[in-house]
Amino acid sequence: MADLPVLSAMLSRLFESSQFLDDVALHHLINALCKLSQEAMELAYSNREPSLFAVAKLLETGLVNMSRIEVLWRPLTNHLLEVCHHPHIRMREWGVEAVTYLVKSALHYKHAIPLKENQKLQTLLLGPLYELSSVPHGDVRQRQLECVLQILHTNGETLSHGWPLILGIIGAVNDQHGYATCIRENAVIKFNFI
Repeated sequence: MADLPVLSAMLSRLFESSQFLDDVALHHLINALCKLSQEAMELAYSNREPSLFAVAKLLETGLVNMSRIEVLWRPLTNHLLEVCHHPHIRMREWGVEAVTYLVKSALHYKHAIPLKENQKLQTLLLGPLYELSSVPHGDVRQRQLECVLQILHTNGETLSHGWPLILGIIGAVNDQHGYATCIRENAVIKFNFI
């Protein structure tokens, strides 16, 4: 037990050092983490408490490798979107947290070509957030809309090419009354479509 903090620190440094891997090795690391996460998802189908280690390390790997976002973005976010569809609530919570945190972090990152001028990158980064619209779980959709609201407050002026995706996310939310309501910490956010 006394060695646990030391081992934990060593493990964190291992994933932080993934920024020094070449692109092929980075893909192998992401694939291995996705396989590990897939095994945890299989266990969760039988109502066993899943290990969230792989999802957490996928997030960490994505964050330390923002400088080569185009190399890792699709394989990383495609798997996390699968996690967001899982019926086990804790798996979904971690999946949507990872997706939204990665999107917000990638939008704040200082890319070689500024985000405002890079249509392809804006579309790439906002794609997973848009894909969350196909998830049928209300908790995931709520987190998606909260993320959109934060993006509009912090990055709205840089999303010249990303507006169709943002509007697509908001437009995908509907109910019998023509508006969607997100409730978080006693705050009500209404998106009115009438």
